[in-house]
Amino acid sequence: MNKNKLSVLLIALVTGLAACNQAAIVRPDAPAPKPQTAASKAVEIKSVEAKKDAIVVVKSQPVELKSNLAAEKSVGVCRLVSTKDGSLLPIKLTDKDTAEAKTFLETCINPYTQAYAKDPALILEKKAGGKKLYGYNGCSGCHGGKLEGVMAPSLSKRGGQGAFDTKWVYAKNSTDKGMFETIAAGTPGVSGGIMPTWHKQVEGHAGDGLSTDEILKIIAYIRSGYGGDGDKDWLNVKSQ
Repeated sequence: MNKNKLSVLLIALVTGLAACNQAAIVRPDAPAPKPQTAASKAVEIKSVEAKKDAIVVVKSQPVELKSNLAAEKSVGVCRLVSTKDGSLLPIKLTDKDTAEAKTFLETCINPYTQAYAKDPALILEKKAGGKKLYGYNGCSGCHGGKLEGVMAPSLSKRGGQGAFDTKWVYAKNSTDKGMFETIAAGTPGVSGGIMPTWHKQVEGHAGDGLSTDEILKIIAYIRSGYGGDGDKDWLNVKSQ
């Protein structure tokens, strides 16, 4: 093959490759891009707005968590929770609360339990003793006039026919904090009956409701009549 023929062949090869590349870049049969309609623009705008909304929701979550923490701190040092569902109880110190109520809301310790143990005469105080409050508010109708249990479990835990006449329905009731929570906001009815809500600061309370101080005195009265063989955790300050 002479040089002239070789040159012609190379020129033809280069020309063919260039044509192939051009065809790959701009295909005559390739569909033209569709023009953007008003409907497609609206969809695109909604998509962007949805993304913006999603960003706002994510950013708002930390703020909500902070507000919950603030609400928890506002109820005092003693963190009281519902026996029903474990939610935080909105019980706060009021200007009408006694020094004993304040002590409890700050420390979870019921001063009346210790006082009743030292001086049983306080239990029978005519105006606002624990026994009087227990009877006046109808506690005896379910738990018995002597804490023996009637329609509801025994509170003296001296024995009986019910499964919970020798042990607490809720283990936390062995502490004054736990029993306060159970009385204040009621129970889900594990023992077969539902304990109503009693604290006047908790929504849905029975009648006029009870104050923090009144519930503490009732608890102290219940402790004074305990005859079970379980641990008296309410006398152990550290267990509260």
